[in-house]
Amino acid sequence: MSYRLQNDNASQHIRVDHRSMSSHKREQGNARGRLPFQRALRIASSAAGPHPRREKPSFVRFRPRTSFRWRWLILSPLFAIVLSPELGAARSTDIAISRLDAAIRDLAEASQASQRVRAAQLLGELGDRRATKPLIAALHDPDPGVQRAVALALGELRDREAVGPLLHVLQSRSEPGMRGSAAFALGLIRDRRAVEPLIQSLKDPEASVRISSAIALGRLGDPRAVEPLLSLPHDKAHQTCLPIAVALGQIKSERAVKPLLDGLSDANADVCQNTAIALVLIGNKSEVEPLIRALQSRNPVIRRSAAYALGLLNDKRATVPLIGRLKDEDVEVRLNAAQALGRLKDTRAVEPLRSVAHSDRDASVREGAKAALEKILAAGNAAQQRPN
Repeated sequence: MSYRLQNDNASQHIRVDHRSMSSHKREQGNARGRLPFQRALRIASSAAGPHPRREKPSFVRFRPRTSFRWRWLILSPLFAIVLSPELGAARSTDIAISRLDAAIRDLAEASQASQRVRAAQLLGELGDRRATKPLIAALHDPDPGVQRAVALALGELRDREAVGPLLHVLQSRSEPGMRGSAAFALGLIRDRRAVEPLIQSLKDPEASVRISSAIALGRLGDPRAVEPLLSLPHDKAHQTCLPIAVALGQIKSERAVKPLLDGLSDANADVCQNTAIALVLIGNKSEVEPLIRALQSRNPVIRRSAAYALGLLNDKRATVPLIGRLKDEDVEVRLNAAQALGRLKDTRAVEPLRSVAHSDRDASVREGAKAALEKILAAGNAAQQRPN
């Protein structure tokens, strides 16, 4: 392109070539009378003479731009590669395999027991059954802590190949913590071959092993465990009460209902509370009437447990008897009754709860009644807003 500049002395034609980009081309352009853009501008300005304000022509702002379409055509294959789900999945798989291999190597070769423990825990978290055989081999690790971690990791993998080795550990004379870990792992795997050995472990001299065995039997849900669990004596510290009750509740056997209802009369608070939990887990509506009768017991522990269980069973037959317990002399009974009424969401309890929320002498009972009242009112409002 060219433009014409005139002054008083001469007239010049200056051609500006925007494409002269390299020094080699610039020299060629000079030789042919074509000047680079910036140099041509300087010459044009000096030839035109001094001016108070010099306006740069519009072409000074010339900037070659790459079309958006061309940019997209260049970059879209790269985006496709980076954002490809298949490539991302393959990369994640490679990372997981790398972590798996490193953990297996550490489990077998690490000199520190803490490193081997962490490796066993990581293998359990990864959940890859290719780690089963290395973990089974590590059951013979000289460190008891590593053995326990390995047993639990095998349980997390849920691989039935580990049942035999874990049963061997359970029935051996190994360290109590190791036997308990093996029992718990067998419960996670849930293989029926473990039922009879776990029942035998309920007689283990160590309470921790008995507790783990009861929990495992509950997870297995086999009715063969009901009678052994019911006949298991409570230890002096009542540590096994909750595991036994929960296990019976998970098995959901009708044979357990009557013995559990009898357990409500136990003077020990732990036994009563755990018995109530078991009855709730079984979830049989036939338990409601015996629990309502238990609300009239002279023993406050039994009344507390009965009120707690009735709230969880969610049967409206318990509403009126629970309202009557809002004036019980025992604080815990009143609190449990208020909370149970909140779970039942029966509008018949609104006024009694409102009265308790304002007048009960105990702050915890007042707060419990307020919370229960809010639940009932919220449930009523929600029911009114539903379309017919």
